Amino acid sequence: MQVSENFLNINGLTNMLDISLLYCSKGYNVLPIPKPGEIIKQVWDGNIQKNVGAIADGKAAGGYGSWSEWIQKKQSREVVVKLFNDKGNCNIGIVTGKVSGLIVFDIDGKDAEDRFYSIIKKINEPEIENAIRNTTQTKTGSGNGKHYIIAFDPKEFGAEDIKSKKLWKGNDEHSEIALKAEGAYVLMPPSLSNIGNRYEFIKHAKPVMFSKEDIVKLLTGFDNDTIKKSTFYEKKEISNKNTNSLINLESKPECNTLSDEQEKKLIEILEPVYVKGQRDDIIFGLSGLLFKKFHSLDCIKRFVIRLCVRCNDEQKDQRVMVVHKTYQKWTNGEEVTGITHLSEVFTKIIANDEAANQFIKSITKILDNTMNLNMKQTVEGILPDDIKEELSEHVFKITSIGNPIKLIVAHSGFKKIVYGFVSSREINNDKKNNSEKLHTSYLNFGDILIDAFLTKVIILDNPINKSIQYELLFLIESKKKSIRIGPGSLEYIINELQARNMILKKSNIHDTVSAIISAFIETGKAIIYDAAVNPGYYIIDGEFTASDTNQTYIPIVYNKVNPFSNSASQSNNYSLFIQNTEAEKILSCIHLLDESVNKWEKGVFSTVLKWALMSSFSFILKQNRRWMPYLFLFGSSNAGKTTLGCIALAIWRKYESKSSRISHELSFAKINTEARLGHVISMDAYPRLVNGVGALTEPKLLNLIETLKSAVENQDVRGLMVNYSNYTSIQALSPLILTSNRSPPPDDSGFMRRILPIYFNKYSSKTKEESKVFEEWLKPKMDQFGILGDFAYSYIKDNPNLINGVLAWEDVSKEILRGFYSAVGKTLPSWINDILENNALEENKENTTVDLRAFMVNEINEHFNKYAKSLPPIPNRTSTGYELTSTGFIDRIAFCLDNRLILYLIKQTYKNGEEKICMTYPILKEIIKKKVGFNNLKTLSDVANEIPGFEYGNRMINGKSVKMAFGPKQSLIDFLLAQIEETETKS
Repeated sequence: MQVSENFLNINGLTNMLDISLLYCSKGYNVLPIPKPGEIIKQVWDGNIQKNVGAIADGKAAGGYGSWSEWIQKKQSREVVVKLFNDKGNCNIGIVTGKVSGLIVFDIDGKDAEDRFYSIIKKINEPEIENAIRNTTQTKTGSGNGKHYIIAFDPKEFGAEDIKSKKLWKGNDEHSEIALKAEGAYVLMPPSLSNIGNRYEFIKHAKPVMFSKEDIVKLLTGFDNDTIKKSTFYEKKEISNKNTNSLINLESKPECNTLSDEQEKKLIEILEPVYVKGQRDDIIFGLSGLLFKKFHSLDCIKRFVIRLCVRCNDEQKDQRVMVVHKTYQKWTNGEEVTGITHLSEVFTKIIANDEAANQFIKSITKILDNTMNLNMKQTVEGILPDDIKEELSEHVFKITSIGNPIKLIVAHSGFKKIVYGFVSSREINNDKKNNSEKLHTSYLNFGDILIDAFLTKVIILDNPINKSIQYELLFLIESKKKSIRIGPGSLEYIINELQARNMILKKSNIHDTVSAIISAFIETGKAIIYDAAVNPGYYIIDGEFTASDTNQTYIPIVYNKVNPFSNSASQSNNYSLFIQNTEAEKILSCIHLLDESVNKWEKGVFSTVLKWALMSSFSFILKQNRRWMPYLFLFGSSNAGKTTLGCIALAIWRKYESKSSRISHELSFAKINTEARLGHVISMDAYPRLVNGVGALTEPKLLNLIETLKSAVENQDVRGLMVNYSNYTSIQALSPLILTSNRSPPPDDSGFMRRILPIYFNKYSSKTKEESKVFEEWLKPKMDQFGILGDFAYSYIKDNPNLINGVLAWEDVSKEILRGFYSAVGKTLPSWINDILENNALEENKENTTVDLRAFMVNEINEHFNKYAKSLPPIPNRTSTGYELTSTGFIDRIAFCLDNRLILYLIKQTYKNGEEKICMTYPILKEIIKKKVGFNNLKTLSDVANEIPGFEYGNRMINGKSVKMAFGPKQSLIDFLLAQIEETETKS
């Protein structure tokens, strides 16, 4: 089973005849179905016409006449044109069963979907589960149902049919799993439901082709009676006797054998057609052919085992049993078929006689030369047979063909990834006569490289940028549990292995992981998806594409022509209409928006809202060589920074469930390395909230800053080599909302240009009681924001030129909001236009400076007022005391310094009379205690940077070197007097 390319593209098509012909071109029988509310002229029950004049519900196919003939009869293009030509904007269905080669699992409700996947997991067939997840999926118009569409080859079933039936029924009326197969049909996009929503694709891949064997396994998980017949293979009586069958083909020297090169070529020929459901038949025909050419039983068994390993056939013992049964027939003189049987099987699989004959010719050409062909051995051919037999139970990669031969082995016995080597040595056969020497080989295992056993490799080949990501499943035997790592780059996989202490041999670890992944690929054990796209919105082949999203499409009726069909300019000359069920949700959301805007300072909420609306389309902007900045919310704690980020997530329904919140609301530790950052932002194209990023100002994270800058405006955040030959890149899909108490790196102009900073001063902070009241008000309403994301998706889907044009991202957001309000007859509120000037850093810097100055002035005044009357006067003053209100501030500074009243302020006087002030560590304790500087004063270096003329470094105090902020006394006086001047000016 392989995940294939996009199924079909109906974007932009509005004529149901055109869409029906598109479905027909894929080989499916199609049916016109009256749309909801249509008064139909005839309703059929089988061949009986009744209920003329009924109102259609949008689901019943009988409204346009009997469709029973299309259950078995294949439609032509002309038939489809005739069926749909006069039906206007009707709904469309596809007939399931053999005639279309499709079965559909109709899942109604969340409980049914959970039940569906639980049954699939119990089947314990990873290949089937992955195929189900990646086959064509559609969402029903109700929004509660899904269709999983699977393809099959009708020829495999012969006279057998797959019954349509209910597989499971839940307690709720709308909770069930049904199988649509023979004699049924299923509605397809863009059919309209009776509540006004359209059917749409969720997973746009081509239906995955299931073999008969896979379908039987899948359906048996639900009901053993799903298939009408219990026997799938006809038994034929063998009457003819073969006179050549008396030849014994046990292992004898005179028997023909397959060389390693011949085995390899045969496997390459057979691999594409060695499909589930046909494997026993292929082995039966192939072994018969080999016995007829006098190949030994051991030779054929060895080849079949190698074929099973290469094709990831877990029923190896069953295939060997087929070989033994064939051998028994041969030795009993019964007729054994070879070429004839293989030809029939290949024709059934390929459905092309000429291609099947070409397969037979290729096989017989190799077998005709089995007695005299002497070709150079392949790399694996250098291994002795006994060594190959020992290794056949493991997955391995030869990394060196010297002496010893070196291997990386995923050892199924040790449950580890280990280093192995094969050495050969000479031994004397006759100790007395040294002339005759023999060679013997032995296999040894050495260092444990990874303390886990690799059980599954999934490779994601991205169709947007052709990058490759890996998802690996490891079994840790000692803990009896499995760990899934990825999807991610090779470097990410290695970093995660290291973080989990699973790597025991660090040298050449890239080679080790690359080699074992390569071994899984070469043996056919790797699962490769070449049409998978991470959830989100993209431009693929020039079309707006929604991939595996959880937004619901809202049908929007435009009262005038879509203004964006030919232009990207704004227009107010048209209005919208929304179905009543959605209108109520929109009105509730609008009320919540209008209330929320007053919870923050002017411009804050409107700016975040507009950013959030465009955030999920940010990757499309980058595809169009444009970009939008990351959001950086910083300043005082308890100011609602994280809450704003959560609202942005809620708009895109990433706040509704715990799993969504865990994957989209993160701590800084989740992105604090380049590899982790790349992993996080490559998961999907939705926004992610990262809290507590204050450490970004640290010099050691300079490379991380550079990676963030690259991620903002580039589709790929970084690149690396895989297997030293293939270049892959990590996609920067998710835009980030960064929150911090500290300001962003102010000296990095490149970083500042790529973020939208919003500063929260100390007046934005809420008390614990205020925060509690606010949370109790907002938390129950968070899900109401989701309808805004649904509308944004629907609006952009209808008007893709909005994001493909020249409008700034803020203007696109305003246009979406205008449509959102207009859809329910509301005008756009004035607060939408509130502008938050991008001077957050300047305001933050100014407020930090003012806050530090005020703190130090207060400290000096408090200490002076407390001790002025009890301590000796300042030298050169005649008074024995002070009039506290009239003493100059410079004198107060001198008084505090001379008497060492403030612990962290130390005056140093040099021989030349110069006076310097030293500030020591205790000042930071007071700053933290009194919340000075809006969390921007974390170090003495930060303090020094705020006072002109001061610097940070080591100074000697009492014979010891101490780190401190220091500078001229006059610089401190000038800094502090600015506060006095400001106060006087204001007064």
